[in-house]
Amino acid sequence: TTLIPTIKDNKMINLKFNYSKYSINIRDSLLLLPISLDKLAKQFKVENKKTIFPYNFLNDKYNSNIDLNYKGDVPSYFYFDNKKVSVEDYINYLESKHQDQTIRKEEDIFNLKQETINYCLKDCISLYQVIIKFQALIFKLFKINIHNYPTLSSIALAIYRSNFLNSSHFNIPIITGKIYDDLKESYTGGGCSHC
Repeated sequence: TTLIPTIKDNKMINLKFNYSKYSINIRDSLLLLPISLDKLAKQFKVENKKTIFPYNFLNDKYNSNIDLNYKGDVPSYFYFDNKKVSVEDYINYLESKHQDQTIRKEEDIFNLKQETINYCLKDCISLYQVIIKFQALIFKLFKINIHNYPTLSSIALAIYRSNFLNSSHFNIPIITGKIYDDLKESYTGGGCSHC
């Protein structure tokens, strides 16, 4: 087994595992679709299986003596990110766990390990559905296979080169030296107040 990392500007772009005659690439989906999974699920109209999760319940800053095998009541609203989780969402979550019942079944009790596994699984399913739709859309519009490109900018360049650039009449110049250094220093990209 060999591992071939691709790193650019201290960011992991791709991890390629070669095993026998097979290879697997592991990539960061944020480099491909730089937006929250919740927003992606809505924009691509996929079944959003994403739910809320008490991140701060596992954070030493808020809860220093956490038992990773915790079973009991749903953690208080304090442990949820109140910038992303409304009180209404929290109440609905409580109701889904039947917290008001005096006699609860085992499946109604908050099980931290199981909730963490379920939360991650639902995220993976939603992300998979988004990527499948994104792949189909890009291929339909531009005949580009997104799996050959690890970042959104590499997909954009591939679309430009294969669909809009007549390479027989135009060469892309490579800028080096002081001009490149000056341009690179002035280029920040992606800065906006509402992202």
